[in-house]
Amino acid sequence: MCGGMDSSSIAMLVNEINAGQASSLYTFTSTFPGDSRDERAYVDAVVTSIQATPHFVTPDASRFLEEMDHFLRIDDEPIGGLSIYAGYCIARLTREAGVPPLGTGGTGRCRTPGQSDMATTGEERRTGAGALPSIRV
Repeated sequence: MCGGMDSSSIAMLVNEINAGQASSLYTFTSTFPGDSRDERAYVDAVVTSIQATPHFVTPDASRFLEEMDHFLRIDDEPIGGLSIYAGYCIARLTREAGVPPLGTGGTGRCRTPGQSDMATTGEERRTGAGALPSIRV
């Protein structure tokens, strides 16, 4: 969840659909404290409003250097920037929370980087093999 209108609206709708259930919605967010584009305040407002169970990760340079070989192997193709590393960090966070692999809003049908046993390879992405079906809500 990034705090924007799309993910916030989806979180609110899922919360409404799941009203009365014992478990709360888990949210996963990468934060960038001190950066003017950090949307943590918006995420906090939504998760408080719907009483979600938030999970946060802050990508940092030292951890990136530790994980770089694995990150590049999992992504399996050249990267144009490090924003994809935030998705990798979220995948690690979801795995640590015991949540199965998930799709992100990046392409609407991609597997999240970092899910090593479920990640597609670059060849699978180029040919479409191993692609997840689109999900309509």
